[in-house]
Amino acid sequence: TDDDVIENVRLGNLNKTSACSPNGYANYTGTDTATLISGANNPIVVTTGDNWTEQVGVWIDYDRSGSFEAAEFTNLGSTAAGSGGVHSGAIVVPGAVTNGYTRMRVRVRFATALAGTNACLAYTFGETEDYTVNITPCVVSSVTTQPPATTSISCSGTGTIRATIAGSLNQYQWQVLVTGAGAVWTDLTNNATYSGVTTNTLTITNALPALNGNQYRVRYQGACTSPSVTTASTLTVGALVPTVSNTLPINRCTTAPPTLISIATPVGLASLSTTASGTLNTNIPDDNDETVGENDNFITSNLAVNNIPAGATITGFNVKLNIRHSWVGDLVLVLKAPDGKTINLAYALTATGGPGPSTAFTNTVISSTGVNPLSSGTNPYTGTFRLDNAGPSTPGFTPTGPLGFDPNTTVLADMYQGNGTWTLALYDYFQDNQTTNFLENWELNISYLGQTTATFSPVAGLFTDAAGTIAYTGQSLNTVYANPTASTVYAATVNTAICGAGTVSVPVNVGSPLSGTSAVASVTGCVGGSATFTSTAPTGGLNATYQWQDSTVAGVSWTNIAGATAATYTINGLTTAISGNKYRVVRTVASCSSTLTSTPGTLTVAPLPVLTLTTTANSLYPGQTATLSVTSSTTVGANGYTWYRNGVVIPGVTGNTLLIDVDGIGEYTVTVADANGCGSATPGSVTISSSPNDILFIYPSPNSGQFQVRYQSAPGNTPLPRVVNIYDSKGARVYSKTYSVAVPYTRMDVDMSGFQKGVYQVELTDRNGERLKTGRVMIL
Repeated sequence: TDDDVIENVRLGNLNKTSACSPNGYANYTGTDTATLISGANNPIVVTTGDNWTEQVGVWIDYDRSGSFEAAEFTNLGSTAAGSGGVHSGAIVVPGAVTNGYTRMRVRVRFATALAGTNACLAYTFGETEDYTVNITPCVVSSVTTQPPATTSISCSGTGTIRATIAGSLNQYQWQVLVTGAGAVWTDLTNNATYSGVTTNTLTITNALPALNGNQYRVRYQGACTSPSVTTASTLTVGALVPTVSNTLPINRCTTAPPTLISIATPVGLASLSTTASGTLNTNIPDDNDETVGENDNFITSNLAVNNIPAGATITGFNVKLNIRHSWVGDLVLVLKAPDGKTINLAYALTATGGPGPSTAFTNTVISSTGVNPLSSGTNPYTGTFRLDNAGPSTPGFTPTGPLGFDPNTTVLADMYQGNGTWTLALYDYFQDNQTTNFLENWELNISYLGQTTATFSPVAGLFTDAAGTIAYTGQSLNTVYANPTASTVYAATVNTAICGAGTVSVPVNVGSPLSGTSAVASVTGCVGGSATFTSTAPTGGLNATYQWQDSTVAGVSWTNIAGATAATYTINGLTTAISGNKYRVVRTVASCSSTLTSTPGTLTVAPLPVLTLTTTANSLYPGQTATLSVTSSTTVGANGYTWYRNGVVIPGVTGNTLLIDVDGIGEYTVTVADANGCGSATPGSVTISSSPNDILFIYPSPNSGQFQVRYQSAPGNTPLPRVVNIYDSKGARVYSKTYSVAVPYTRMDVDMSGFQKGVYQVELTDRNGERLKTGRVMIL
């Protein structure tokens, strides 16, 4: 009750934030489990309320007896009011304890210390929480991933170096070996350059050439592992990589005013403005009556800051103090900026009043980047601290600033101001009537980023004024205004004393508003084929983007087609299921807030023709013919057929019929291109073979001396030579010729044009002279 509450428990993998529980007790044993390492010191942090002095104790039922014993107690001690309420310590798990699950109790108690026997003690102000813990064996630490051999970071840039180490309760400490003779490995501390120095990942910020060649490694130690180190990573600080304040690419419209391009100052090139008061030795009044909150006896000191360049970006500030004082815990200090913003610097040593008498603030720095409170320091408080930042005064409590200088902001960035008059105001809130307290001197340090300039190329389309009337001619500037007529990539080259030169590309995409109309043409395609939609171009539309849409409901509603963002849209693998769908394209020029939607086109998917091929005869011998006929399921135009014999196109035949004789024996196929341009999915096919016959065919007969002889050679009896012998009526052989027979009924031509008229005997023999067949022929 009354802020005597457990706000957070962190132990191993447990990080439990909670509010005040009913009746002061919460049981999390069924929902929250912490893993502990046997035989090790397990860090634990318990955060409590901060309004009062709080005591914290932890019990773990190591022996699983069901009760918490004094030997199972860890005392995390107390915190004073206003100190943050963070109780840190370690749970030392005895090595002989049996591994596994057991119960842990965490208790907070107002003011009075907790003892080992108080696990179940009832008291008025406090809270109790129970958890489950899992005690596990210790795992020896080992490096699973070493830091890289080299790490590259651009000048003024930020980078990381990482090591992966397995094991229980690993502790890390990054070290640096600075280049040069006699260098030794040195532990790093967190500062403006290094962060994460006690984690497995080191972050290096604002890497400057002075760090080039440094080596970095991490020293690690586990719960059951002696200290060891990883291999080292050598840092290379590379060339400057400048940036612009704009989001790239810059997309602009031809109708818009010129676009401002600003060079961003690299963080690592920050500057520091220091303004010092010199010797003051101003007496600090010590007669304010604290019982009534008197704050009208105070002193002020002004500093005129005038050395920060125009256009600079303020990034932080600090105040360095040298004050001789017998009890610095009585001091309340504020800083007033040129615009009147006032912030509390110190409030009675972080509202504690201090531990006792003191001598001074000596080189005490109160900084916007400070981490530790003033109350964590010791006399004479030399070091860097955060602002107490107490905020505006609260009636009934000690004022947080002198009369007329009450804080009006707690936002640090409100104080990020430059040139002008700055005021330090302070008073002693507790009346001791001392006369030996003096403000000896103070200084104000303001960190800022000055403007970085660059030269830009090409110069076309760049101006030095916002109206775009004064052409840029190549001078080094921090800002220019871009108004190119066409998309252009500018190169901005920065040259710095610390990091040298670097160039950044600044693409400027120019768009123009859309107007007029656009139409998508309808397309007819074939099943299994593809269809490509195009659209007519509207007026304007530079750098337009495209989004194709389809409608399956005759244009009543439209759906974006995923990935269809090109100027054309192609559909592959057409099916009749999408025939009749409509398609349109939406052009957008975002930089001009301009959109134009085309009129739609319709997709027609034509079916593939199905062919039926017939023949009047499937086999032939000399003197016979066969007619092949083909029909199509779709309309075929004139000359739309292509015929093939044994896979070879038959030239000149494009109709739907084909007449063949015995010389055309073979396999016939036919394809088609119908009126829609669709070809048949499967060609028609038919085979015409030779018809068996033992006749020796001689024709024409009678003739004028020229005729042909045909005979069907038996299968397997080709190719073989055949001999035609012709005898006259007297039995004399008057003609003989050898032929090569390649196919059945091979044509053997005879020319006896000069012979006498009459009837001749024709004889066909094989290569051995054996007679195969005879016949007669008449020559007229």
